[in-house]
Amino acid sequence: MAQTLRGRTVNSVWIPAGIYPIAVQEASAGPPTLVMVELPALAMDRMEVTVAQYRRCYEAGACPWPAADGSATREDYFLNPAFHAYPVVHVSWDAARRYCAWAGKRLPTEAEWQVAAGYAPATGRVFVYPWGDAFSPELANGLAGGQGDTLPVGSYRPAGDSPFGLSDMAGNVAEWTATPAQPGTYVVKGGSFRDGRAQLQVAARRMVSGETAANWLGFRCVAPQTAWWLSPLAGARLEP
Repeated sequence: MAQTLRGRTVNSVWIPAGIYPIAVQEASAGPPTLVMVELPALAMDRMEVTVAQYRRCYEAGACPWPAADGSATREDYFLNPAFHAYPVVHVSWDAARRYCAWAGKRLPTEAEWQVAAGYAPATGRVFVYPWGDAFSPELANGLAGGQGDTLPVGSYRPAGDSPFGLSDMAGNVAEWTATPAQPGTYVVKGGSFRDGRAQLQVAARRMVSGETAANWLGFRCVAPQTAWWLSPLAGARLEP
């Protein structure tokens, strides 16, 4: 168990407990509204879950095979080791939930995801995009970049990272959250390689059926607070 937790210190980003502002986009036209949310301390995956990571869950018998082997343009995406560092796709909400549970984690809530994506702890500001307020097509794998498919996770580090240091919070693949919307649907955040600037904004959200498994949809996880011990002075992880 200690080895697993030790890996999280490298692959996850610690977000302290606190009250944070987030931008909420109302259904009507107009700028987002800032609201305050209270979050527990959490550690969110720095990167989207990769094909290689998900394959280990499948091989352990804890996760189902993806709904399709391919991606938007590659027929052997889930089978070819060349794509093991790319984000896993074609996973339903329950498949994503099962992976996170197998890893000792869970899916993030919409509020947790949004704080991790757009809050700047150094200034207390809420950014429109993970990197700032101006749209920059060269900082995310979105429609404007013309890739037409996924890229390896972290391809836009560090310039495209969020202030907390998370990668691909805009573009590459959109991400499941734990937050339900209408019955049978869940909030999806982040936008994907097929989305324009509006869907790449931190406040953007869409409601997707939990049964959906698509070539533009993936996820990342958060570790429960009880799995971590922090030094109050240095913010460093202490091994149990």
